[in-house]
Amino acid sequence: MEMRIPKGPEYYDQVFSESQAYQIHYKHSPYFVLWSQILLWLRQLEAPKILEIGCGTGQLAHYLYDEGFGDYYGFDFSPKAVEIAKQAVDQSFAIGDAFEEAPYQFDYNVAVATEVLEHVADDYAIIKSLRKGTVFIFSLPTYDDPAHVRFFPAGGQVVQRYRGYVQFKAVHLINRWFACLGVIR
Repeated sequence: MEMRIPKGPEYYDQVFSESQAYQIHYKHSPYFVLWSQILLWLRQLEAPKILEIGCGTGQLAHYLYDEGFGDYYGFDFSPKAVEIAKQAVDQSFAIGDAFEEAPYQFDYNVAVATEVLEHVADDYAIIKSLRKGTVFIFSLPTYDDPAHVRFFPAGGQVVQRYRGYVQFKAVHLINRWFACLGVIR
């Protein structure tokens, strides 16, 4: 696969504005089954303080809120996504760049990044921004898309790419995504 140039916030502003898929109730999203796995993992943790990298329009945040997870901070570099998220649910959201230090100042012990790492050229930089010992829950696609810089047809490829930074606890294939649970090394 040729290396693609990552899309900027303007691209995602347009996607989030024009697609109803990112504004529907989370239970109707194709990601709901993936988010349900994330919820199961979060329930196993004592007092999770959640940092969501690339929170999008807040659908996962809304689900977590409805399930009692209120110690949450989500950020996204798309101003439109954050605007939609703030209107959807009473969680803490901010516009933020995953390659800057500021968004990581939230007091967290769990980081969640669903459908983020495949969209950026320097995915390792995001992982390196997380504190050692942080529980890291993330997802990656099994399919190509024009907005993806990379994708992973096999779970072993996910482990191979990130094992230097993440101590893996689980990798599950759920529909078209790998749901991953680990701890930052």
